[in-house]
Amino acid sequence: MSQPSILATLKDGQTYLDGAASYTLFSAGGTDFVVVGISWGIDKTATYEWASSVFDAYPQRVGIIVSHSVLESDGTFTGPGSRLHKNVVAKCPNVRLVLCGHYRESQQKLDYYDDDGDNIPDRYVNTLMFNFQEDKEHGLGYVTMLTLDPKDRSISAYVYSPYYGRQRDGNEGAFTLTDAY
Repeated sequence: MSQPSILATLKDGQTYLDGAASYTLFSAGGTDFVVVGISWGIDKTATYEWASSVFDAYPQRVGIIVSHSVLESDGTFTGPGSRLHKNVVAKCPNVRLVLCGHYRESQQKLDYYDDDGDNIPDRYVNTLMFNFQEDKEHGLGYVTMLTLDPKDRSISAYVYSPYYGRQRDGNEGAFTLTDAY
């Protein structure tokens, strides 16, 4: 008996490997998104195939990946990050944003992809890393807030602490990406 195609069984919020990866759909400001979350330690070919099948099932939605370890502290790819970009991001033209943590501080990496094989980049993907947990004075309790603006397709980020009720001193980690999705 053959197994059913994963594409035939995808449902919003479906999990993979008992929750080690999952996805959700949402719409905001007239834009439809698909977000795939991949947890620590499931850096495997089958995981990448599952994630790709989710993005392939929703080609008109803007794709976002959230994963634990994608960038090193110097902004280069980790081993899992390199494999994620090679096996999912490069193959899924709707993926436009990758978010991660793991290493300390914040980093941004911009990569261009040629989706139609004409040697001209068709899209770019922003990979963003945020992790302020080692900043003992100000880091604990801070989260990075992303605001997506559908008019100019920009993403603005700032670091905020609900505990302190304020943005991070010096507004470190604040930026705006234009035409980001």
